[in-house]
Amino acid sequence: MWWTRIVKAHILAGCLLLHAAVTAAAELPGDPVPGRLRVLIVTGGHAFDEAAFFAMFDRMPDILWGHVRYGGEAENALKPEAAARYDALLFYDMNQQPGPHTQSIEQVLAKGKPAIFLHHAVGSYPEWTEYSEIVGGHANFGGRVIRGVPNTKFLHDVWMHVEIADRSHPITKGLRDFDIYDEAYKNVGISPDVHALLRTSHPASDRSIGWTHRYKKSQVVYLQLGHGPQAFSHPIFEALVHRSLLWSAGRMEGK
Repeated sequence: MWWTRIVKAHILAGCLLLHAAVTAAAELPGDPVPGRLRVLIVTGGHAFDEAAFFAMFDRMPDILWGHVRYGGEAENALKPEAAARYDALLFYDMNQQPGPHTQSIEQVLAKGKPAIFLHHAVGSYPEWTEYSEIVGGHANFGGRVIRGVPNTKFLHDVWMHVEIADRSHPITKGLRDFDIYDEAYKNVGISPDVHALLRTSHPASDRSIGWTHRYKKSQVVYLQLGHGPQAFSHPIFEALVHRSLLWSAGRMEGK
């Protein structure tokens, strides 16, 4: 398993600041690292700006991260015997192909592995029944009704005003309402049992766009935001992702 560090070189030429990224790889430590949270990032099934996305995690000094992709190392990395290498999972995939790895996800989370799901990850596995229970919600972008979840609509490139639904939760405490340039989802099947963190009144979006949830022994967080570079560079979105990782892994006090 591999974790990736993106090293930025800043070059001043005239009035222009150019950014160069170099990718290096090394094994994610198998043993706990004092003061650092080992996070496995899982992608696949949806294109995204990888440099901007992973740069967000590079800005988190207490996060060590590894990246695997479905169709590559992800299926093996999610096996229960591999779980000891990381402290939390972060899914930014939209994989449509269930397989033995879905059973691995269930087994790992049943044992208490924290899991964060971002943006289009809510649309993974439309026909895997347990996935709704894991995430606390499920989108269906396939154009037909599946298990009572209607066709989910999406709208790219919109300004959304986001309200903090729970100002006392450790993930959102001290954060203000904010505006973000992102993508809206409408008609996501959301469990009534989730605990809302974020809301919006945008007409192209569902009301609830961020929540905490518990699946068996695991703390789960879903954040609907996170479509592209404008979101990845937004300080409040970055804070939400960072705090979600820390809180779900028991590194922040509070409910």
